[in-house]
Amino acid sequence: RIKFSPPLSSSSSPFSPYHPSSSSSSCGASLSINDHVMGVSFFGAYSTSINVPLAQLRRKPSHWTFSQAAAFPVQALTAWYALCDLGRVHDSVTASTPSSS
Repeated sequence: RIKFSPPLSSSSSPFSPYHPSSSSSSCGASLSINDHVMGVSFFGAYSTSINVPLAQLRRKPSHWTFSQAAAFPVQALTAWYALCDLGRVHDSVTASTPSSS
């Protein structure tokens, strides 16, 4: 369970993005309470708290802000999907990504 402070959602907004970044309030063996984490949820990330499987969380790098940690999965998962799923890039393939930033 992750608790956000201040609350990031309102009951009037149905939009709930996918990438939370906060501190953990309960966790499994690999994380401790109050560890700063980032992760992916399927819905509900703009909430005051969210339950996600431990496999969907990672420790936030200490030099990243919470905003950076929440934004990272957006470009990382998009690039992974483009290269690996759509482009079928694998170990024996060389890929060039011009104009990527």
